[in-house]
Amino acid sequence: MSNYNQAQAFNEYGGAVNTPPQFNDVGTITAVIGAVVSLGADITITDDGTVVTLAWTQVGGNDATINNPGVKNANIDTSALSEGTRTFRLTATDDEGATSYIERDLVLALPADVTPPVISLNGPESVTLRVGETYTPPPATALDERDGDVTERITINNPVDMEQAGTYTVTFNATDLSDNAAEPVTQTVIVEVYVATAEEVLEILSLLEFEIVNDGNVTAYYGRANRERFRLKPTATAEVDLTKLALIDEFLDFSKNHVTKVELLSNKKTISSETNAVMIKKESLLVRLGDLTTPGVSGRDLVVTFIVYVGDDTRGIVMSGRNSSKVVKMEFYEEASAIDKLPAA
Repeated sequence: MSNYNQAQAFNEYGGAVNTPPQFNDVGTITAVIGAVVSLGADITITDDGTVVTLAWTQVGGNDATINNPGVKNANIDTSALSEGTRTFRLTATDDEGATSYIERDLVLALPADVTPPVISLNGPESVTLRVGETYTPPPATALDERDGDVTERITINNPVDMEQAGTYTVTFNATDLSDNAAEPVTQTVIVEVYVATAEEVLEILSLLEFEIVNDGNVTAYYGRANRERFRLKPTATAEVDLTKLALIDEFLDFSKNHVTKVELLSNKKTISSETNAVMIKKESLLVRLGDLTTPGVSGRDLVVTFIVYVGDDTRGIVMSGRNSSKVVKMEFYEEASAIDKLPAA
């Protein structure tokens, strides 16, 4: 604050005749942008006469509009102003022409930043991928009302395991320079085993080799009602992508690979999943082998042909072998249930 007396009259003896207006000692005004500030609410003016005019003017800083500049309590609406320091002067003149002024600073600061940034995701809310594929989080931006572009402050929590089927949530977070946290944005990533079409399954099966796996020794003799479990284990080749097949612990999942029927042929007899003799349970074939034998034929001599039907195909995919652990290649077998087309024992 500063004071200045512009004029003072003296009598013939050198004594003061009139004293200019006097101001009390006031300090700097500090306010946040948006406030309406009174410039002179705390100013007191004294004079040995009468103060007849008051005038507020701005003498420093970026321009501001003074409302009612001719009164002590003039004010300034700071809503549209920028932060910084501005200096204002109040000039007082009394009825004998004596003039003085006081100056004071107005320091404007930004209000406390409590507004968080907003994250925008440049991608869908959910994506579905196959096991073994690659997932890359989509690009995202973060904009803040005060700090502008704070995209570089985005952090991503990405728990996706592309080798493990499941549903994952990828979370995007960001803060501004005042550490206000944005509302998290998420993307759901569904990793699933690829389910091929029936046509794709047929093509894949015709190119693969399979191992017929059973639980221990197979017992098969005429009239035996017990069931044996068989599973088909594909052997990977360079020309076939096994991830297109639905597998359970490396075994073919019949139900998810569009298998509509399984037949077993041996000794001029046929059993099928269309009857109770063969039951399909996901990756397992539960077979009543006694239905394939005839009186006097040893189960050890049993040669079983497996025919798998996929979708609407009527040709069947066939494999056969005397040893259940033998690796054999699947082939198309036209009208595979025809007894006269069984391979020789």
